[in-house]
Order: sequence, then C-alpha cells, then structure tokens
Amino acid sequence: MCLGPEKRNSIVFGEEGKDTEYPQLRESKWLSELAFAIDLFKHMKEIKTKLPGNDIFAHATYSPVKEFQCELKLFSRNLSLNITTHFPTLETMAAQFTLTEKYTNMITSLDKEITLHFGGFQKLYAEFDILS
Repeated sequence: MCLGPEKRNSIVFGEEGKDTEYPQLRESKWLSELAFAIDLFKHMKEIKTKLPGNDIFAHATYSPVKEFQCELKLFSRNLSLNITTHFPTLETMAAQFTLTEKYTNMITSLDKEITLHFGGFQKLYAEFDILS
C-alpha cells in the first residue's frame, strides 16, 4: 500500500465529515508514523517471502535473516541522516518528517528481537558453511 500525496489528500479531503470522524488524518505526526509503519511492514513482508517453508535446513533460514538485519542497520543509519530512500511512503511526508530518532529506535528494537529469536543460529554459523 502506498500512501502518496494524492491518496492521502483523497482520504483526508475526499469525503465530507471524514476529518471529524478521523481527526488523526489531519495530524502530520500520525500520518508520518503511519507512512513509516507501511514501509517497514513492506520490508518485513519481503523477508517473510524470502524465508523457506517447513522441512528445510537451518542454514537456509539464516542467510535471509542476516541479510535483513544488515538492511535494518542500513535503514537506521539512513533515517538518522534523514535519508528516506528505503521508505518511499514516508518520503512523501517529507515536510512532516521529524521523528527520525523514534523510527531508528523502532528499527533497532526490531533488530534486537530478531537477534533474540535467531540467536542460536549465530552460535552455529561456522557449521552452516559446511552444510552450504
């Protein structure tokens, strides 16, 4: 889902009464957070499609996860420099983009959760080379 300026304007101004029914559609901070969430979930969906299904070897899962963690570090660094290349929906909110620290903290938290979940893989990394 892309929330470009045209779509955002049609949501906000499209139907009479929407601004009273959904006042957050007029709040730039809320819209920026929504745009960030849309982009982040898109990236998470991409990693999910790269992960193999059941009945596979662990090393086949480890590579896409490590790749995604590297991407998260890149996203965090870029956002801290106000570079939104990897967040196209957020990029449409450029004028309202003021929450970089919050976004980088969220990405860092996601990276930590992935590390906790897949932490055992790191210990077995040397053995994965033998299997590949």
